[in-house]
Amino acid sequence: MRIVHCVDTLEIGGLEQMVWALARIQKEAGHQVSILCTYQRGALSEKVEAQGISVYHFDRLHSSVIQVLRRMRSTLAMLNPDVIHTHNSLTHYFILLAVAGKFKGSGRINTRHDMGLQGHANRKGYLYTIASKFTDQIVAVCSPARTALNKAHGIDLEKIIAIPNGIDLSRFDSGTQTFRSELRNSIGASSDAVIVVCVGRLVALKNHAALLRVLAPSLRRRLFTLLIVGDGPEQESLVALSGSLGVTDTVRFLGARSDVPQILGASDVFAHPSVTEGYSMALVEAAAAGLPIVARDVGGNSEIVYDGVTGFLDTTADLSGLLRAIDLLVGDATLRQKMSASAREWARANGSLGLMFERYEALYNQVLEKRRHALPHY
Repeated sequence: MRIVHCVDTLEIGGLEQMVWALARIQKEAGHQVSILCTYQRGALSEKVEAQGISVYHFDRLHSSVIQVLRRMRSTLAMLNPDVIHTHNSLTHYFILLAVAGKFKGSGRINTRHDMGLQGHANRKGYLYTIASKFTDQIVAVCSPARTALNKAHGIDLEKIIAIPNGIDLSRFDSGTQTFRSELRNSIGASSDAVIVVCVGRLVALKNHAALLRVLAPSLRRRLFTLLIVGDGPEQESLVALSGSLGVTDTVRFLGARSDVPQILGASDVFAHPSVTEGYSMALVEAAAAGLPIVARDVGGNSEIVYDGVTGFLDTTADLSGLLRAIDLLVGDATLRQKMSASAREWARANGSLGLMFERYEALYNQVLEKRRHALPHY
């Protein structure tokens, strides 16, 4: 099968990591896989190409719409895809314009990695609604997102299927006592210190500032150490905030890291204060590493965090529930161990890359079968 994934860019992020992982396992299964980027190539592109997956980009920021559409159509004609799999909204619209009247045997599938809540509130949402009418199948990454897409864009529920994202679980089996000790030494924490970790881009929607403020009293009392992993435009202001709160001794900003699985394996609790989510890859990774998770009850978080079993869900507006849950876990090693085992069990049953691959494989075949029956026979 010839599969073409279409994204905005291959910069480092949850969506892009998922597309790379899916493309990789599809290639390993014998498919011909390529990735098209509407904007720039991005930091992941070299790693993708090193695995034999071709990457093409169309430089939308410096090209007219007509130029981009012509290049897209020419590239697709060369690749002759069986499946055109777009990710999120704007690139989906561009691709469908590019294939208009062409490639009638190709399946058109779109995955929305967010909740799609904007509906027709802006031009991009309106264009996505139009594009959805010419799409064989829309994939939501969780059941709440499926419902939201139906309500916001008027897409029939029969046309939307939920396929949660998956990860390579083997990457999260490498936590060792040696790395745990090295990590603590590097941040100046004792061997028995409890470490709470938060992983994600440092942007406003991830809500790191609120997390720092609500945890500040506990951090000043040195009940635990908070690790913030990731970079982004909010980093400077967050570092300044930690200073003004008097918690610089117990908060460490580690920046973007390539050893996130090891950091998770060396930590004790995962905090996720995000204002909004679709289906968080960070939470799936935390569960795979066996971390009890404390997260806000938004988006698809409740499909990953089973409240009271694999962690706790916070329904409060001020994160007071998140604070109570973290303080509880920090003070109860037995509870952490129990939830750790449950989190790993959930990840093995629900969070694997292999399971996601199988679901998409079945969907591709289903869509192509419908396309074959719909084409005229001469």
